Amino acid sequence: MRKYKIVLLGYYGFGNLGDELLLEASLNILKKSGFNSEKIIVLSNNPSGTSKKFHVKSVLRWNFREVFNALRSSEYLMLGGGGLFQDSTSVKSCVWYWGIIRLAKFLGVIPFAIGQSLGALNSKISKILTRDAVKLCKIFHVRDSYSLGIAEKFGLKNIILGVDLVYTLGNANFTKKSQKNILLNLRPCHEIEKFVNIISGNLKEDVIGVALSREDVEVLEKYKSRLNITEIFLVNNFEEAKTLWENALECYGMRLHFGILSRIFRTPIAVMPYDMKVKIFSEQAKIPCITNEFINPEMPLEISENYCDNICKIMKAL
Repeated sequence: MRKYKIVLLGYYGFGNLGDELLLEASLNILKKSGFNSEKIIVLSNNPSGTSKKFHVKSVLRWNFREVFNALRSSEYLMLGGGGLFQDSTSVKSCVWYWGIIRLAKFLGVIPFAIGQSLGALNSKISKILTRDAVKLCKIFHVRDSYSLGIAEKFGLKNIILGVDLVYTLGNANFTKKSQKNILLNLRPCHEIEKFVNIISGNLKEDVIGVALSREDVEVLEKYKSRLNITEIFLVNNFEEAKTLWENALECYGMRLHFGILSRIFRTPIAVMPYDMKVKIFSEQAKIPCITNEFINPEMPLEISENYCDNICKIMKAL
């Protein structure tokens, strides 16, 4: 009998709200699936912060000895949401996550993935490593049809099409209030000037800047006067997001999880697709993309399924 049941792996502890929400959702799913929190250990860039925030054991993901000991003491390795296998910026991400899954397999740990996306995979080595890694997973649950297509090309038989794990956090006890604020999210990217030029002059007054990471704060500060931004909020958790969206009239944003939160909280939105995953989200949610000209936001498709229960059924079948 090993000490831990699950080692949880994702892009955790980097101060990015989207990934922290994925961790929160993963832990919630594990709890509802019957896994005791004392039997879970998280690989994090900030172990003390992760432990304090989520009340769970955590070790430094960059410390080989700690990672080795965590895996050796666990039965499963869970990839808990996000786009871990992609080489948009570097092949290093594919190399690192492949290495952890290979190490897990070597140590007799069963890897599986929930709420993942695949791509973009531009280099040959990225495709080789990703194919090898995902084929080692007992279950590979993907969050969009594009990733499903890649997994099928890899020859996977154990693929399940689902959604982003943040949807499982739901919108219980959420009620719209004044609906007067315009929420705007920007993040660093090479097309940021293009997006700002398009929306500049088209937003009403009293825009609230919504940052999902500290680097978003810097971008919003840079364009604060140009875009009529009156306040900037760095959102730290789901409850803070709920408070902001209670008064939201409409939203414009770049980050994927800004769009997902807008959908959860039933707010009209238009996205600025800085990468493929945001474009895929816009197609799934049936909302407009601001690419070359300004487009007014629209209400996203309603979320009707009980995604959490569906994923819990998958977990219990491990």
